[in-house]
Amino acid sequence: MKNRPDTLETLSRDQLIDVLLQQNSRIDSLEKTLENKVAFYEAQLRLLAAQKYGARSERQTNDLQSDLFNEAEVLVDKADEQLKSSETETITYERQKKRGRVAIDPALPRTDIIHDIPEADKTCACGCQKNQIGDERSERLDYVPPQLTVERHIRYKYACPACEEGVQIADRPASLLPKSNAAPGLLAYVVTAKYQDSLPLYRQSKILARHGVTVPSNTLANWMIKVSEAVAPVIDLMAQQIKQVPVILMDETTLQVNKEPDKKASSKSYMWIRRGLSPPDPDHPHGKDMTLFHYSPSRKAQVAVDLLSGYQGALMTDGYDGYNAAIKEHRLQHANCWAHARRKFIEAEKSLPKGKKSPAITAILNEIGKLYGIEKTIKPMLADDKQTERQAKAKPILEKLKTNLNNKLQTVTPKSKLGEAIAYTLKYWEGLITYLENGYIPIDNNGAENGIRPFVIGRKNWLFSDTVKGAEASARLYSIIETAKANGHEPYHYLRLLFTQLPEAKTEQDMINLLPWNVKRDY
Repeated sequence: MKNRPDTLETLSRDQLIDVLLQQNSRIDSLEKTLENKVAFYEAQLRLLAAQKYGARSERQTNDLQSDLFNEAEVLVDKADEQLKSSETETITYERQKKRGRVAIDPALPRTDIIHDIPEADKTCACGCQKNQIGDERSERLDYVPPQLTVERHIRYKYACPACEEGVQIADRPASLLPKSNAAPGLLAYVVTAKYQDSLPLYRQSKILARHGVTVPSNTLANWMIKVSEAVAPVIDLMAQQIKQVPVILMDETTLQVNKEPDKKASSKSYMWIRRGLSPPDPDHPHGKDMTLFHYSPSRKAQVAVDLLSGYQGALMTDGYDGYNAAIKEHRLQHANCWAHARRKFIEAEKSLPKGKKSPAITAILNEIGKLYGIEKTIKPMLADDKQTERQAKAKPILEKLKTNLNNKLQTVTPKSKLGEAIAYTLKYWEGLITYLENGYIPIDNNGAENGIRPFVIGRKNWLFSDTVKGAEASARLYSIIETAKANGHEPYHYLRLLFTQLPEAKTEQDMINLLPWNVKRDY
């Protein structure tokens, strides 16, 4: 650098001009790069702020700019509509819903508390005795804390009074945990509280202590592991059943396991989920809804390959490429999730400066909204009818949307949020339109995300699993609870029934009868 002035002094006038132009060009390039980086990080900050403090809902409202890609055609259509509306006027009235207190469930047990007037007031001023002519009733919702009771099993013994031999005692009742003093109701309560209501075991131990019963949290943890092992045959049957469904939805989320072989306590493990819905049949008018969790120390593609072994239907996933090996090896029809694609555009919208709108993003979101509107309309239909409706109504929207995305991609910055959203959507386009070809495939993977959400919420409370056995137990018990809920059961009541009857199940058919879709909700 010290020799630079001397070097410049030796240059001619034209050469100096060239150097100056080169430097100016370099400065312009650096300024442009800096502007892009600043814009990128500002967008990131706005998006992070929106994610942390903004509304979580991804629902979009209809927008007047929903067809900005085809402004000319829309203006003509709107003019035609206005012309038609001017010829015939239709007035509609919508009754406003009454606001007020929600009625108390009539199925809840009632306790009548009688309020009577004083005896002296039952005699009229004229001297006659008053007759009761009716009553007025009002209801208040009360709460009785959980009550701990003790089952005392008394087994009678019999013996011959003459020979004093042949002593016989009544059989010991079958128990889910033979060496435990926990009855099915208590086990069902603890499982429901932890895996449905996200109440950690140490808190449950304190709650039980307030009711006068000492049960250490490590005892509760031991119960959970043993219960999960006891229901393993039921999980195995569900795993067999799920391979017969026409489409499986899959997702995965992180899990920390403290005592895992050859891994640091802070490292990530994974909980995988498979969600499958078997269509209705004569014995199951509402179908069979299955949700299976699986713990794995990794997110490797081999996990998906193993979980889908023997399956030959369709697979719905997000954009994680770890499923590709399973799709290829098992020759599965693969569909991608429109909710993930839509989320990219919503993030692009949230990354905009406050008060600023992007007509392009609004138009794209409204086109996707039309696809969801079609799905809402055809939801009650059979799979073949859904496929026909999608081909007729959704396919033209998708074809137009793809053309518009390709055109827009040429005009946006690739590293902008909008550019990333468009690139993501076009990258997975073939998977995003697969649902047109199969009426069983949903438009998105929300079924799997909804199934895994209780685990994610619970993880915020209990933070980690201490051991691999604990993680595997969680996978089994979440599978039972979420499958029971998906088939219309209240978790505690189904678990109590299962824990009571499972020890009596002697054959595979006995256990099949206990699967959630085979159990009547009459408990």
